[in-house]
Formats: sequence, structure tokens, C-alpha cells
Amino acid sequence: MMMAIMKPQRTSSRQEHNTRSASKQSQLSEGKVGIFWWYRGRLLASAVPIAEGVVSGDIVDSALNHYSHWRLIQQQHPALHRLEYDEVPRGRVVFSKKEVVFSVFMNSKLNRPGVKNSITRAFELDGKNVRFASDSHYSTNRQQINSLFDE
Repeated sequence: MMMAIMKPQRTSSRQEHNTRSASKQSQLSEGKVGIFWWYRGRLLASAVPIAEGVVSGDIVDSALNHYSHWRLIQQQHPALHRLEYDEVPRGRVVFSKKEVVFSVFMNSKLNRPGVKNSITRAFELDGKNVRFASDSHYSTNRQQINSLFDE
């Protein structure tokens, strides 16, 4: 059996730059940003493509916010009528253009593989750089929420 040892192909810095640019462009042109809730084992997501997101510095986010969007979610899911938006575990997906990474900020209760898979599918993040992080802002614990405003 004969084996050939191949020298790595040299690429010019221009080719490398074009490849990196294409990769970044792919990340920018795909995936979604937005908000979500997790209720009774089901993801309730409201997402927009990155191209329709709101840019603030390096971050692409959606214009949606949990408080304002909650009424629409309640109309679509009558079982939620007696709950406030911050009583249901929730989170947000944003995109960093500089780091070329999607960040998912969410209630710590949601840090489970099944939930993460649902978020990945709904926001079209398969094959993307994704960072999941718990954030106390999305807590459903009243004491923890109140401590956010203590001085």
C-alpha cells in the first residue's frame, strides 16, 4: 500500500480573507434573532432573520420585547391568560457581528439539552457558533427579580 504525503496548499492572504469574509457573510445571512418563552415543554418563539434585526453597535437583536409581545402570545395560547410575561421562563437570542456568534440569554431553568435543541431549530442556528448563558434578568423567581432592583 502506497501513501502519498501531500504538502498543504498555500493560499494567499487575499484568498484567506475572502474565505473568512464568506464564512462571516454566511453567519450574517442565516440564523434568526428574537425572543422566546418555554411553557409546558413547548418553545414559544418570535424570531426575525438577522437581515431584519436591529443593529446596535456590534450586536444584532430583534425589536421585540417580552413585555409588549406578551399580549400577542396570550392571544395565541389562551392557557397563558392568567400569567404575566415574567412568570414563564424566557430568553433572547442576539448576534455579535464582531465575534460572529449567536448568544442565547435565558432563564437558568432552561439550561437543558432538549430546550437548547428547540431553540437551535427555531432560530435556525444549526452549524452556527452559539453560546448559551443563564441570565438573572430572565428569572421567574420573584425574590431574584426584586434583587435586581435593590440598591
